[in-house]
Amino acid sequence: MCMKIAIFTDTYEPQINGVVTSINDYNKQLRKHGHEVHIFCPKAHGLKKSKFIHPVKSMELKQYPSYRIGFPSRVVIRGMRKFKPDLVHIHSPGSLGLMGLTIAKTLKIPSVMTYHTLFTEYAGYLPGAKHRPVRKLGEKTIKKYVKHFYNRADLIIAPGKDTSRFLKKLVRKPVIILPTGIPLPKKILAKKQNKIPIVLQVGRLCKERSVDVVIKAFALLLKKHPAKLVITSSGPQAEELKQLTSDLGIQKNVKFTGFVSERQKNALYKKADVFVSASSTDTQGLVPIEAMSFGTPVVVTHASGFRDFITHNKNGMMFPKGNEKKLCEQLLKVIKNKSLRIKLSKQGIITSQKYDIEKLGNKLEAIYYSIIYRLI
Repeated sequence: MCMKIAIFTDTYEPQINGVVTSINDYNKQLRKHGHEVHIFCPKAHGLKKSKFIHPVKSMELKQYPSYRIGFPSRVVIRGMRKFKPDLVHIHSPGSLGLMGLTIAKTLKIPSVMTYHTLFTEYAGYLPGAKHRPVRKLGEKTIKKYVKHFYNRADLIIAPGKDTSRFLKKLVRKPVIILPTGIPLPKKILAKKQNKIPIVLQVGRLCKERSVDVVIKAFALLLKKHPAKLVITSSGPQAEELKQLTSDLGIQKNVKFTGFVSERQKNALYKKADVFVSASSTDTQGLVPIEAMSFGTPVVVTHASGFRDFITHNKNGMMFPKGNEKKLCEQLLKVIKNKSLRIKLSKQGIITSQKYDIEKLGNKLEAIYYSIIYRLI
């Protein structure tokens, strides 16, 4: 039986982030199997037109530029009645997530929710959040809302073990672990170190990604070994981070690429000697897995999203949150130790095979069938 699936998300193209990647990659797999998938998302300049994409009027969130708030619409409700989906899959708890949940309840069809984001980490964007009491109150309020919202789902998908444990303490509904998969490279070439090693940072340039820690660690690295740092993407901290490289006197060794295509990103994974992430807010850590699939050694924060698949000194290197000195030490080890690089590269490739999008797409399909037929 082919299914009709309605996706509701508060974040979608032209944004580039893990949620968007997850939605698009899984949708490709579902459509390959003949399922009809429709996406309801905020209307934004640059959003591609498609009969399967339904933009909803929206406004930009001032505290977090490029993120938008969608407005509830009767047009969506009429469209959903005509579409007659078998289930609704909600990828965020914002206004469009609420709309999807309301419609699922109205049409009496199952709702599945994926918990992509550690929302309490974004309390710093609330008005007055620079004051600790305000931020703490914001975190408490967000946690209460998350508990209320996700408890209304029929099933919750967690991308990793730590997130699953967090949710099981918070909600009464069934929680299933299903990571976001990746399209695996068809051919992986043996790594050859560049004459001047290249350190690669991939991801949105925002406060919660702690890219400043990467830059400070890189400045320490340059005192001990020549290297280049490539920083992709953009975001609200882009200019601030560029200024930081200037203040540290390392701007000649750092390249900001802006947004890159998938093809360009994959070329960077192939070229880089080591991938780095100082983020501590990831629920899974999709980008390090992508880097590992190309045989690129990874150095990441010892944080929940990364602990699910990285074992220190086996398939990756880890360092304490916010500690640029320790990050510098781990980068130096990878750059100078050939046998360590080879081990991390081989083990990283093996680890990435577990995240094959085709295999995980089959699992998502099975989850949908189970919830439609009330087997869970």
